[in-house]
Amino acid sequence: MLRPGHFERAAMALRSELRVLVVDDMSVSRQVLLQLLERFGVRQVRTACSAEEALQLLESAPIDVVICDLCMPGMDGMALLRRMRGDSRHRRKRFVLTTGHAAGVSLGHIPVERPDAVLPKPFEARELLDCMERIAGRI
Repeated sequence: MLRPGHFERAAMALRSELRVLVVDDMSVSRQVLLQLLERFGVRQVRTACSAEEALQLLESAPIDVVICDLCMPGMDGMALLRRMRGDSRHRRKRFVLTTGHAAGVSLGHIPVERPDAVLPKPFEARELLDCMERIAGRI
């Protein structure tokens, strides 16, 4: 468990202007990520329930980081990552892949399409915070 006051100190470490897109077909997962990111001080969070919706948002809104679930119906998280890495407008955006199947994910053989981070589900708030601090430092 995080100590009282930890979220406030952690929020100061994140860039308040960070623009995040959360993509997950499960509304509960989207809501949990949205609430945690807001507690960490990220004020610009958008959500999408599919990779297709995420692609539309990427065209219409400035986004720095995409946090996307691996397993979704239709286009999955890896397919979204491939589309983004293949598009010069989105190639450099940071990409965090979340998955409940982390043991079966082998990304080392796809260096061009590798996400910036993989966050296994279920994750602790501290793991998400650490991931976002690393990501924010690379933008």
